[in-house]
Amino acid sequence: MVMLRRTTPDEERRTVLAAGRAVTLRAVRPEDAALLVEGFERLSAESRLRRFHSPLPGLAPGQVEFLTRVDHHDHEAIVATIGGLGAETGVGVARYVRSRTDPDEADVAVTVSDEWQGRGLGAALLRRLGERAVDEGVTRFTADVLAVNSAMLRLLRVLGPTTAERAGPEVCVTVELTPGQPGPAAPSSSGSDGGGSVGRTGHRRRHRGRVEERPAAGEGPTWTRSARPTPW
Repeated sequence: MVMLRRTTPDEERRTVLAAGRAVTLRAVRPEDAALLVEGFERLSAESRLRRFHSPLPGLAPGQVEFLTRVDHHDHEAIVATIGGLGAETGVGVARYVRSRTDPDEADVAVTVSDEWQGRGLGAALLRRLGERAVDEGVTRFTADVLAVNSAMLRLLRVLGPTTAERAGPEVCVTVELTPGQPGPAAPSSSGSDGGGSVGRTGHRRRHRGRVEERPAAGEGPTWTRSARPTPW
């Protein structure tokens, strides 16, 4: 059976956000190393803490290589940029890394620069990433989110039905991806856009007895930790 893709890794999309600002969504390329490093350096201390669950002063060369050399199948990354060719500025990134033990599952992370939070960019990045994931055979995303990060928990629901389980200071979230279903709309509002990230792209703890949640509109500022070299 031949799988028909709705999207391709090299597709670029000009997207106008709810706040009226336009960004370009495209796949991350190896030559984006400086773009991602600059984006990370612009993050506030709070955004870094929410994303990585601990202070992180900078990205090591090995991390930068991991973040930019993606195969667009088991590891996909979508960057949001502003500016023209040769003068791009990265303002957000979403990525997934497929599980080594379950090919239907992938850890997800999304990061939005502080100055672009509250504009609907987090939801736009996640929807685009969700399309690419479904096209590559991924049926669900997983993420570990700080329990206090309610905004990011809301943001994940733009992709579809979620289940969640509390594990100490974190909430372990699973999102079911449905082909052709972009998820409920998530209107942008101040303080309600993905400002950091979701998930630890890489190894995840397994938890039982998750509590079922209904999808809800909304998205929020957040970052979540990654056990592998973490995505900006």
